Amino acid sequence: MTRRFTFAALAMACVLWLTASRAPAAEDILKLVPDSAWGFLVIHRPDAVDAKLQALGREAQRPVPSPLAMLKQLGMGEGLDETTAAALLVLPPQGDNRLPTAILLVPVADYGKFRGQFQPASTTDEVTSITMMNQPAWIRHIGSYAALTDASHRAALEKTLRLAKEIPAGLASWKKWLAQSDVAAVILSPGLKQLSARGQESLRRAKASFAHMGEMEGKMAEQLKGVGAVFDIYAKVLQAVEKEVVAYGLGVQLDKQGAVRVVSRTSLVPGGEWARLVGQVPPAKESLLEGLPAGPFVVAGGMGSTEVLSALIKFEFGLLKNMPQWYGLNEKQTEKLVDSMTQLTKRYHALSMSLGVGKGDEPIFSNIIR
Repeated sequence: MTRRFTFAALAMACVLWLTASRAPAAEDILKLVPDSAWGFLVIHRPDAVDAKLQALGREAQRPVPSPLAMLKQLGMGEGLDETTAAALLVLPPQGDNRLPTAILLVPVADYGKFRGQFQPASTTDEVTSITMMNQPAWIRHIGSYAALTDASHRAALEKTLRLAKEIPAGLASWKKWLAQSDVAAVILSPGLKQLSARGQESLRRAKASFAHMGEMEGKMAEQLKGVGAVFDIYAKVLQAVEKEVVAYGLGVQLDKQGAVRVVSRTSLVPGGEWARLVGQVPPAKESLLEGLPAGPFVVAGGMGSTEVLSALIKFEFGLLKNMPQWYGLNEKQTEKLVDSMTQLTKRYHALSMSLGVGKGDEPIFSNIIR
């Protein structure tokens, strides 16, 4: 546990340091991402991020610690390349380890100096043991990076990590999107499958717990009867994600005004059902911000695709049909309501919703406009 904590602390410190460096591209990093990777984190183009973070700290009236000072406390002040991006790769567990394998890619201008800070066991071996914060670890020079991992994952550095000649085809389309974010995380297909499997297992356990509670008598037991069906619906959503999504990315952009923008990107399976629905959405002819509330709001959004709208409404009514007890409707009434709303939605050409700011002691959902 101590070793894992130490490596996690090291990874966080490197992330903080890189927010004060410069990174022109993530191309080399993409060449190092194995096909088996669950995902990766990239610190990209952070030449002005440190100043932005300081501005955010002033806006929030909270001090922001110096990333460089924290880095030096870990003994990583020599041989660094402050002009290149860095990454944290997340690979499948190895051997008896249950946790995923983490490999930190640190850009180096002088690998010898960088490695020499950590008491290397060898200065000639491609992979050698080092000591970081009094804990054993492994280091390897690959491309323009020092690849580091904890003591139990040497095989990942030797056998899994490779520098490809070109960016893998599945990652090539992500290069431009990554360049637009200061920090970005991407979950790849193997990682999505793991998340889906673990999510479904959690839903199965929750369903079993509610089924046990449903054996009780009274009104609560009656309300719990439809909960199991809802868990089944969410399980199908997770199964669909595993089947329809190739990769999902989440990026953070910090602008000069101190605003934090969170952006996402999803790569769908070509020819899949979700890809078909999205492919039917026409390009926007007007500003996507048009129609937002003039006053303050918490969140707002909308869509103009009839196909996607119908799919979402179908999912929402699926919940209604499987939980009639919660809405005080019998099966016949539920079917009639669903049929009526289905016919009504055929007239829709757009849908928007905003969650406004409540006044005084009003509850949080008191100002929803749909």
